[in-house]
Amino acid sequence: MIRALIVISIAVVTIAAYADDGDSAFVLKPQIAQYDYDAVPKDPFASCALSATLPGTGQIYNREYGRGLVTAAGFYGCLYLAQYLYGRFELFNTDTVYFAETTRQGTHTGVYRSVYVPKADADWKWPSDTEKYLTFSTAILTGGFYIWGLYDAYQGAKRYNQKLATAQAHKKFDVRLAYSPRSQNFGFTAGYRF
Repeated sequence: MIRALIVISIAVVTIAAYADDGDSAFVLKPQIAQYDYDAVPKDPFASCALSATLPGTGQIYNREYGRGLVTAAGFYGCLYLAQYLYGRFELFNTDTVYFAETTRQGTHTGVYRSVYVPKADADWKWPSDTEKYLTFSTAILTGGFYIWGLYDAYQGAKRYNQKLATAQAHKKFDVRLAYSPRSQNFGFTAGYRF
């Protein structure tokens, strides 16, 4: 009786799969537990490389979002301020000279080109002592935030891995649905930590 029910149910599923108009096949998909990305250890060197490329991203890779935002805001804020102060000094000490573009025959094309020319040494306006200290301080802080971001990203990966190891050490019994790519079969794995 049970065999007959199984054969009939397989026949119904097969007929339903082939009775379609051919656009899609009937596929049975088992419920698979999603991959736990939080259980993957972080690579300290990858974290450091990310932070070296774009300050703050190493911390975000380590799931330390607050630290990443502080690092990025500090680095880019100081970099912007240093660039602004230097640009202001450059603005006061350059003149803009405009040239009219002409053809080889000497006719004017209607296009004007601008060139920035430094002023004579006697006309230079030096920044005040406060601006000098502020420019120097922001340059030092920019470098400091960059180096701190590298170190913190490296240590953050180690902190994450330590937390992960501690959380897994407290887990005594673990049952998971596993997939074998070689045999393309699903199965259960169970483990008990002594």
